[in-house]
Amino acid sequence: MSATLDHLAARKQRQDRLTLVGPGTPMGTYMRCFWQPVAAVAELADGPIKAVKVLGERLAVFRAGDGTYGLVAERCPHRGTSLACAMVEDNTLVCAYHAWKFNADGQCLETPAEPEGSKLKARIKIAAYPVQEMAGLLWAYLGARPAPLLPRFEHMVREDWEWDIGISRMPCNWLQVAENTLDPLHIEYLHMKYTNYTRAKLGLPGVPVRHHAKIDFELFEYGIIKKRLWEGDTEASEEWTIGHPQLFPGIAVVPYTAEWVQYQIRVPADDTNTTHYWLNCREREAGKATRTASPIWENPWRTPEGKYMP
Repeated sequence: MSATLDHLAARKQRQDRLTLVGPGTPMGTYMRCFWQPVAAVAELADGPIKAVKVLGERLAVFRAGDGTYGLVAERCPHRGTSLACAMVEDNTLVCAYHAWKFNADGQCLETPAEPEGSKLKARIKIAAYPVQEMAGLLWAYLGARPAPLLPRFEHMVREDWEWDIGISRMPCNWLQVAENTLDPLHIEYLHMKYTNYTRAKLGLPGVPVRHHAKIDFELFEYGIIKKRLWEGDTEASEEWTIGHPQLFPGIAVVPYTAEWVQYQIRVPADDTNTTHYWLNCREREAGKATRTASPIWENPWRTPEGKYMP
């Protein structure tokens, strides 16, 4: 019994090392070495502030008056009021409760209810992180300064490409989502055979079903490449020669065609919840006008009634 308990404790310790992402944890520290999406630009279309949870931190992302973006701790340190309910004045956030004012660096600039001459504001500073816009997403860096450059993935910065963004809010840790993508075989059974089972019940035509001849995995500098060879294909096929790169810590790259590449970006909200961004990058059709904004769409895992999505 003691040996079994020791084994379970060791397994939990290994799991916690990979899945606990709060400040000061090993994986949380590692995750903070990378720029992470914290919201889509379009999520701020109806209001300039949004409460978000990233790596176990409750934050408020906002669009400043000059069009730049900021990310600060959600709670005002005075009375704990959510700064997601704050007012945006020029490039600052003004708390709704007592009008404490903060800039994008987290520095308190005004405490108007304090006595005249009070120097309290100089001692007040909240967590704040740099934010950059790319491919319709707002990327933030939560790690130690100086911040590294935001990686400029080709498909996210080309002027002749455009983007749309799906968002899934998943009740599991980030590693469960990333590990699932490394499994090539579920495509054949879940996305082909089970898809046809559910479509048949709805009276819809089926999708083509293929069988895996073999699979392989290759380590490379930035992660793991997942490879599959379908029966009937040769080893010259792109899914075997190029495969699907899995970029550490949590990005899967799926090149559907030369004109359509999808980035599946898994951002830990906390230890047991993950925000999954489906960033579709597509070459713009010739003569088509440039989009003014990248559309977003919800990609839920359950129905409004709480049932699993078929």
